[in-house]
Amino acid sequence: MAKRLVLLLVFAGLALGCGHSGPGDPGPDADGDAADAVDTGTDPSSDPEVEEDPFAVTSCNPYHGPFTGGQEVVIRGRGFDDGAVVYFGEHMVHDADTTVEDIHRITVMTPAGAPGPVDVRVVLGDEEAVKEDAYTYDIFHVTPDSGSIAGGTYVTITGSSETDFDPIAMVLFDGREAVEVDVVSGTSITCRTPQGTVGPANVTVTGSDPYEEYEVREAYTYYNHADPINGGLGGGPIDGTVNVTVLDYYTEEPIVAAFAILGISGDTSYQGLTDIHGQITFSGPDLTGRQSVTAAKEEYQTTTIEEFDAADVTIFLLRKPDPEPGPLPPGRYGAVVEGELVFSHAGEFGPGPWEIVPDPDDDEEKVAFTFGTGWSIWYAPPAPTLGGTTNETRDVSAHAGEYGYRFACFVRPGAVAVYSLAGLRNTTTGVFTPYAFGIARNIVAGPGEFISGIYIYMTHELNVPLRVRLDDPPPITFGSLTEPDTYKLDVFIDLGGDGVIFRENRTRIDKDGDLEYVFPGWLPLEAELNDATYVVKAGAYREDINDLTGMLEYTNPYSVRIESSITNIWEEVLIDEFLGIPRQVDPEYAAVVVDSRMEFEHERSAPDFWDVRLESYPDGVPLWRLILPGDMTSYTLPDLTLLAGLPEPPSGYSVWKVYGIEAPGFVYDEWSYRYLSRSYWSAYSADAFLFQFSID
Repeated sequence: MAKRLVLLLVFAGLALGCGHSGPGDPGPDADGDAADAVDTGTDPSSDPEVEEDPFAVTSCNPYHGPFTGGQEVVIRGRGFDDGAVVYFGEHMVHDADTTVEDIHRITVMTPAGAPGPVDVRVVLGDEEAVKEDAYTYDIFHVTPDSGSIAGGTYVTITGSSETDFDPIAMVLFDGREAVEVDVVSGTSITCRTPQGTVGPANVTVTGSDPYEEYEVREAYTYYNHADPINGGLGGGPIDGTVNVTVLDYYTEEPIVAAFAILGISGDTSYQGLTDIHGQITFSGPDLTGRQSVTAAKEEYQTTTIEEFDAADVTIFLLRKPDPEPGPLPPGRYGAVVEGELVFSHAGEFGPGPWEIVPDPDDDEEKVAFTFGTGWSIWYAPPAPTLGGTTNETRDVSAHAGEYGYRFACFVRPGAVAVYSLAGLRNTTTGVFTPYAFGIARNIVAGPGEFISGIYIYMTHELNVPLRVRLDDPPPITFGSLTEPDTYKLDVFIDLGGDGVIFRENRTRIDKDGDLEYVFPGWLPLEAELNDATYVVKAGAYREDINDLTGMLEYTNPYSVRIESSITNIWEEVLIDEFLGIPRQVDPEYAAVVVDSRMEFEHERSAPDFWDVRLESYPDGVPLWRLILPGDMTSYTLPDLTLLAGLPEPPSGYSVWKVYGIEAPGFVYDEWSYRYLSRSYWSAYSADAFLFQFSID
C-alpha cells in the first residue's frame, strides 16, 4: 500500500469514556464500598407505619470520595423523577452525569469540592430535598483505590490544598505500614501497600508532627480474587482450579453462555459455557502453572489472556458496535473565573506599571493571557475563550481594577488552578514572549458557575531553562513510511489535585536527531508551586497529515517515555530506556495467517505487557483482544469456529494493532483493565499492520 497504516484514534478502547467508572479507567472514582453489593432499587429507610415526606434525600452510597470529583454515587430517597438536578454543596452535577434510575435512586458523577462534609440537594421543578452533610469530600485520595490482600500494589496518594505531607511521612493501611514510601511533595506520596484483609481499609498519613496526621476512612479496598472493579487476574497462583468470570465491558453485566477455554486444544476438558452469573470453573489435579484463557461470544470481541498464573480471571468482553450509532450524549459545560492580575511596583501592589515585564520597543506591547489547568497530561484544558470570554489583559486603564488588572478565563469544571503569563507581544508578527507568571490555586469550579474575586499575583520571573536529553531513543529516518521520523517532547507542570499546566511553548519538534533540548522561560517550583512537579513526555513518532482533517499528527510507529515527579529544574532531565517498537513478522504485511499463528518482534526494552488487538478493515470492528506478558511475542489463536461454533473471522484485510505498555509497580499475574488507562503508564510503544485471516 502506498500510504502507511495509521493507528486512528490510537487510544480508543483503551479506556472507557468520560463519566464511566467501569474497567479501563477507574481512576480515584472506583467505588470501593462493598456494603451495597446488592441494590434492589428500594429505599431502605421506608417504613409504611411512619408518615414521610414524599420528596426526600435519605442517603448517598458511597458517602465519601475524592475532592477532585468524578466518583459514581447513588443518591437514595423518594419522589425522584426525570429532570431532577443534583447539587453537592453549591456545585451542580452535570446533566450528562445525572441518571434518574427510578423514584428512589439517582446515579451521579460527583463534581469537585473542598474537603469536608457537604449537603446533597435534589431540585425537581419548584421542589427541593436536602440531606445535610450527606457526603464528605476526602482530604486525599488513593490511586488505585483497591488491590490484592497480598499487598505490594503500587499506589499514589494525592492530597488536596489542605495537606502538607511530611518528608519523612509514614503511610498506614488499617495500621499496617506501607513500604517503599516516597514523599514526592506536600500533596503527593507513592508507596506499596502492606498485606491486608478483605474489605475496606482506613489510610493514614503521619509525620513528625502529631497535629499533621491525615486520615481517610475506607480509602482503599482489599480483595482476595480478581479485582472486583477492574477485572483481570488475581487470587494467587493456580493450584488445581481456575475461576473465570465473563462480563460485558460497558454494562458489567454477566454474559451468559459465553465460551471459555484454557489453551487452544479441542481435546482439553477445560472448556465450556458460562452460567447465568457469567462464570465457569475449571478444576483438575493437573491444573497448575501458567495458562492461557480465551472467552468469546458471537456478538462480542473475543479476548485471550496469555501465560498467567492466577486462580481467578475476570474478562470484560467488548460488544461489537451497532451498525447505526445512537444519539450523542448531552453536552458538557465549564465555568468562568474572573479577578485581577496583581503586579508589584515601587514596593506596593495595585494598578500600575508591570515592572516585572521589560519595557516594550516601538513594535511591542505589554499583554497577559490567563488559562485554566487541564485534567491530566492526556487531556488539555478547554479553550480559555469559550463562551465569548476574553482571556487577554492589557496594562491600560480600561482593564484596571481595584488592585490590579482584570482578567476572565473559561475553565473546565472541577478542582482547577488559573494561571497567567505576562510579557511582550510583537504588534507586527503577533509573537508573544512571556516574562512573568502568576497562579491562583485551589479553585473549585462547578458546571456553569461564575467565580469572581480571584487574585493572581504576578511575582514569578520566567527565567530558568529546563534542559532535557534523550539517551539512545529509537532512531528517526526522514521520509520513512515504516520508521519514526520525528522526536517530539512536551513539558507540563503537574499540580496534583489542581490539574496540569499546558503552556503553549511546551513542545519541541526535532527532525535532526539533536537529542539535547532547552526549554527557556520556565521557573523553579517554589511558593505556590512548592508541591508541584514537572513532567516530560518524549517520544519518537512518525509525522503524518490526517486525510480527514488535514491536521498534522504524530502517530505510529512510536515509542514514548514519560518522566514524572521532576522537582529540580536546575538539573538536566535524562530520558532513556525507550520501549521497543513492535514489528510484524508472521504473517508478513497484508499476508494470510497460517495455522492461526501470529508473531511480532521488537528491539530494545520489553514492556510490562502487550495489548494486541485485531480489527476488521477499514470499519474497525473489534474482533480479538490479547493480553501478553512483555517477553512473549507470538501466539496461536484457538479455532473458535471448530471449538465453539462461532462464525469464521472475516476474509479480506484486517488490522493488527500491537501496543507495548509499562506501568510503575506492575505485576503481570495481577493484571487488570485499569492498566489500559493511560494515567498508569510510564512508557508505551505501538504500531499497526495489515493482514488477512483468509483471502476473499
